[in-house]
Amino acid sequence: MITREQENESAWAVYSHTDCAKCLVFYNSRMDITLPELEQAINYWRSLRPSSGEERALSPEVNALATVYALMIFNKARSLPLSDLDQNARQLLEQWRTGTK
Repeated sequence: MITREQENESAWAVYSHTDCAKCLVFYNSRMDITLPELEQAINYWRSLRPSSGEERALSPEVNALATVYALMIFNKARSLPLSDLDQNARQLLEQWRTGTK
């Protein structure tokens, strides 16, 4: 059980997806994105927009987030301010957050 102070410091989202009935996923309420959150968002978009064609090309949504992920790994960043992302990536993350509640 989390206290009211913990709830104010962080945000919790409960969502349903194809792999399990209910999952409790932590996401921070600060204006940044962490690597685990980004991985969850990429997997969310991969399930909605799977790769296609013989070349198994990534969808534009997955590609946009995968680019951010690759740069975070390359720069050894554990989190990244949302303000550093382009508008498309921010919109995809917002859609992921609202779509997984």
